[in-house]
Amino acid sequence: MKKAIAILLAMMTISALTPIALAGDSGDVTITATATSDIGLVIFPITWAIGDIAEGGYEGTVSTYYANNTGNQNEDLSVNVTNSTNWHIAAAAGDEAFKLCVDGSGDGGSNVTLNTVEADYQDVFTTVGAETSKTYSIHFWAPTNTDHGGTQQTIKLSWKATAS
Repeated sequence: MKKAIAILLAMMTISALTPIALAGDSGDVTITATATSDIGLVIFPITWAIGDIAEGGYEGTVSTYYANNTGNQNEDLSVNVTNSTNWHIAAAAGDEAFKLCVDGSGDGGSNVTLNTVEADYQDVFTTVGAETSKTYSIHFWAPTNTDHGGTQQTIKLSWKATAS
């Protein structure tokens, strides 16, 4: 019996010296997140069919064209142009040369005359707010002389959105 009491006293002493795990009064949660910036652009309508145009003739868009920032941050919206198969862009219409302007000035933008096929895009609108739509028009002057009358020419006007 003395042996049993000694074991019991030893166990009580050990348990008294051993800390008991209890619930704490504070705790931490680590949260990680990565913010994303979306750049988005929708242009519509996406075609303009001028049809037949006389040498040296002028046409301007009659319907409204839209450039929409569909991203979640401010964007600069800029344009570039390609030559057609037989005509090239120039500051003024001329022999096998056409002139093209993109006019955003009615909606706070710039009136941009595209003089050359540029590696860099030219700004039409700057600091366009997220989910904001801008309007613009296009102006085209046909070559004053062409050896390719009756042949349809396709010119591509490219838009690009970049973070402001």
